[in-house]
Amino acid sequence: MNSKTNWLIKVGTAGLMLAFSGAPLTAQRIEIPYAGFAFTSEQRDAARGLHNEGVNLYENGKYGDAEKKFREVVQKFKNGGNADRSDYYLIRTLIKLNKVQDAISEMNAFEKEFPKSVWLKDVREEQIRLTKEIPAGMTFTIVPAPPAPPQPPQPPQAPMQPPQPPTRGGRLPGMGVGIGGVARAPRADENPEVSLQREVLRVLFDNSPDRALEIAADRLKADPADPVVLSSLYMVAQSRSDKALPLLVTLARTSTDSRMRREALNWIGRARGDKDAIADILVGLVPFMNSDEDAGVLAFALGQLNNAKTFDALASMARDKNKSDRLRLNAIQAIGDSRLANRVALLDEIYKANMDNSRIRRQVVNFITHGKDPQVVDILARIAQNDPDIAVRRDAVNFLGQVKTPEAMKALESLLTKKP
Repeated sequence: MNSKTNWLIKVGTAGLMLAFSGAPLTAQRIEIPYAGFAFTSEQRDAARGLHNEGVNLYENGKYGDAEKKFREVVQKFKNGGNADRSDYYLIRTLIKLNKVQDAISEMNAFEKEFPKSVWLKDVREEQIRLTKEIPAGMTFTIVPAPPAPPQPPQPPQAPMQPPQPPTRGGRLPGMGVGIGGVARAPRADENPEVSLQREVLRVLFDNSPDRALEIAADRLKADPADPVVLSSLYMVAQSRSDKALPLLVTLARTSTDSRMRREALNWIGRARGDKDAIADILVGLVPFMNSDEDAGVLAFALGQLNNAKTFDALASMARDKNKSDRLRLNAIQAIGDSRLANRVALLDEIYKANMDNSRIRRQVVNFITHGKDPQVVDILARIAQNDPDIAVRRDAVNFLGQVKTPEAMKALESLLTKKP
């Protein structure tokens, strides 16, 4: 899969910066990273379970069954539970089933239903690939250019010409080019000079990628927030030049512009090359993350790579008390959502290393039940019995109830033998 499944986190930078709830109530609202809505723990877990069942079916080629699971999440949990993620997977599934019109209908509705989703750009890219045109009503977020300098008085303009018909391939004159050479509509308020220069850079990448990278690097020396380069980093990532990945790494490590750093992190995971080598690069960037925002992008990106080395790095981040809670919570989610063989053991180690931080322990409890590992019941029973924070113990009790095995029921019964 492309986009989120084969790439690093498709990270809309702002989509990663969310808060977490701490209300110590049974069936309390618990907010998790990257979800835009507060949901009860039971609802969130049910939505996540259905989504994961759908992903398993998708990856095993059972697209008809996967479609049902993803539709169930979207219909039942439309206002939360990561319904946007399931809707994106539903679109991918419909394409696999050759239900083209159904997929296009879902795409057209996605932006209206989930206008702030971090998956929106992936949906737009899928729509462009499927239709080979800019769909009606689709908008693109392009980094605004700085105001143009004042111009001297201009002579009267010639009368406005009527619209020109599309050229071959459906491309309208004056339109920019997006993913894979497909036309991208410039924003109405965008500096025309920036739009033109981005087009020039794209043409250079098509014909001489090494030279285009040299020009991009020179522009960044003059302006670390250069809007032409910032909105063209996807060209760098998709370039076949050996200089592309080193440039992205340099930007992620040293750029003085926060947007440039985060976009570079985002596109490192999508760059051409061996995924294990890219994982090494991302792990090597951990010490250079000096803000919660940058580190949050990197944590999610590491989790999406699904590489054992990256999960070791995430576990270290989650145990590191010098890191921010937000980064550590993101790292725990990435581990909890993985299929790593030692996933539960890693989470239990993180729990034990954070007996002074109930927020971190609650996050571990929330994600330790993601899989069906048999040792989960013993760990949750121990937490429900012994954790010093009553809110964490309540979480453990609730999740034990969701396991629904004889062992889990027995563990719950044994808790009633303890005198208040």
